[in-house]
Amino acid sequence: MSKILKTTGKISLVYSIAPIIFSSFIGYVYSRLNKCLFIYEVSDLWPEELVEFKSQLSFVIFSIGRIVAKISYVLPHIIVTISHLAAEHVITTYKPKATVHVLPIGVEPSRFPTKTKESARNELIQNNLIPDTINNKFIVLYAGLISKATKVDNLVHVANNLQHQDSEIIFLIVGDGEEKEKLEKLISMYKIKNLFLLPFQSRDMIPTFISASDLCVVSLPSTGIFGVDVPTKFYEYLACYKPQIGICGGELAKIINSNNLGFTVMDGEIDRLANGIMSLKNSPSLLSSMQKNSISVLQSFSLDSLASDFGIVLKNKMEKNKTN
Repeated sequence: MSKILKTTGKISLVYSIAPIIFSSFIGYVYSRLNKCLFIYEVSDLWPEELVEFKSQLSFVIFSIGRIVAKISYVLPHIIVTISHLAAEHVITTYKPKATVHVLPIGVEPSRFPTKTKESARNELIQNNLIPDTINNKFIVLYAGLISKATKVDNLVHVANNLQHQDSEIIFLIVGDGEEKEKLEKLISMYKIKNLFLLPFQSRDMIPTFISASDLCVVSLPSTGIFGVDVPTKFYEYLACYKPQIGICGGELAKIINSNNLGFTVMDGEIDRLANGIMSLKNSPSLLSSMQKNSISVLQSFSLDSLASDFGIVLKNKMEKNKTN
């Protein structure tokens, strides 16, 4: 402890993050020794998320985990969650006395420089990442992990549905994962010609892919505790002002629908997904309004804005903590 204090000087607050086991307890002890503010960030709700992936030990993990979690929520001065539904879950399930503050993941807009759709597509074509034949098509993009949880197979099925209805709509799936081989088999089986499956790209290229698209897809499980999550990909699409399709429920669906950033469907609603894509493709004015809405909503999710709001919360809490 003395060596740490020599390095850091006087400590004003201690910040610990779940789900590192017992991080709340360690953070609490450290904050008490330094007589400072203690903040506990619950970016992942545990044990709830641990038991979503069923196992023989799920009941034991959940029972013990709930006890540990309940104790951990008693200790901090401020609890931080990444969404409003996560905050509601913590408050209703564990009833902490601490302030629960919602601090979304957010995004740094400067990391996603805006490019015109035309220039972005030309760049991808020049780098042999997409064929020249789709330069003037309506492109629907998914960029991210291809897993059982992300349900990307929905896009293969909707591509198969649309390839005989509208030849102007093209799907790009950029990523890798455990379910990629399954997608490749489906594409081959259905002889799908309007979908291009690309490997993971460097972080520097992702803004170019997003800028080159007309619509972007974000997908996650709509059941269970995953309804409280808002994936990083949502913020990246938002930073590029792109209308979004959410294959989801919960917090993410609420944000997309309430701000008119696009539309949402549930897993397996292939006809609704196809109709929604065709509707937006044929409504340039609606797409334009969603882009404008994205620009407006981005302000509240920028890191500068989130940091400023959280800074006010910290200042008020620290001042109150000094008087107690």
